[in-house]
Amino acid sequence: TTFFVKLCYTFFPVFIMASQSFAYQTLLVDIRKKVALIVLNRPEKYNAFNNKQYYEFADCLRKCDADPSVNIIAVTGNGKYFSSGNDLTQFAQAFKAASMQSTAEEAGRTLDNFVTAIFNVRKPLIAGVNGPCIGIAVTMLTMFDIVYASDTSSFHTPFSALGQSPEGLSSLNFVQRMGLSKASEVLLLGKKLSATDAERSNLVSAVWNEDADAFRARLLGVAQTMAQYPIEGLIKVKALIRAPYKQQWIDTNQQEIQLLVEQWQSKECRDAVMKFMRKKKKSGSKL
Repeated sequence: TTFFVKLCYTFFPVFIMASQSFAYQTLLVDIRKKVALIVLNRPEKYNAFNNKQYYEFADCLRKCDADPSVNIIAVTGNGKYFSSGNDLTQFAQAFKAASMQSTAEEAGRTLDNFVTAIFNVRKPLIAGVNGPCIGIAVTMLTMFDIVYASDTSSFHTPFSALGQSPEGLSSLNFVQRMGLSKASEVLLLGKKLSATDAERSNLVSAVWNEDADAFRARLLGVAQTMAQYPIEGLIKVKALIRAPYKQQWIDTNQQEIQLLVEQWQSKECRDAVMKFMRKKKKSGSKL
């Protein structure tokens, strides 16, 4: 047994590390050819982010960033959706309690941990949006270095309809990428963008017309090509590109979270979320 374990560590060190250090309940992680592929893995909930997935995703990013066997981090979703955003079931349960303050403050800390983990990644971070994405799954994309989208994807931030406010730096980054009018359509009106719309709005780099398997293979192909480049150079260039925005991102994140914590405790947010949950239950939707 001892000989077998030593043999595995000698010839399959990446596999051993991925299976032990990267074991998560809500994510699948595969490391090969200097690329860490992180797959959002709650397909029965359309990969909606619950507390566990928020923390596991942040933890996984930090581990990949520190791992010398990883040069590039790629993220995609399992199933038809990239992610349906925040799992509102948790909020609906919290609203039944006498006070929402402690839940809102804890949710703020969870979001802060998640957002800072993404924008503090030193290595190139690539997203492959394999299907529809909603809310935080959309806003997080502006913190990635490159984003590719399937032609089946769509992008929806229904914050206003739910009595909430933007997060994930979208109040800053959407305006910078889209312009004020288009960003306001998306963030205030809740306009849903198609994959083509997202490309025109500079939210994604390119749209790929591929089936699910071919899309993931193409994503990995791009990541593996970049993974062959000298990693220290990639890290330094990424830092140079982001240097002018770093403090803005830190400040905006804190401002967004402060407003969200306030909104989460409001009656209008509670009423809007509960209305959405009643509609969801009536329709039988998993969203």
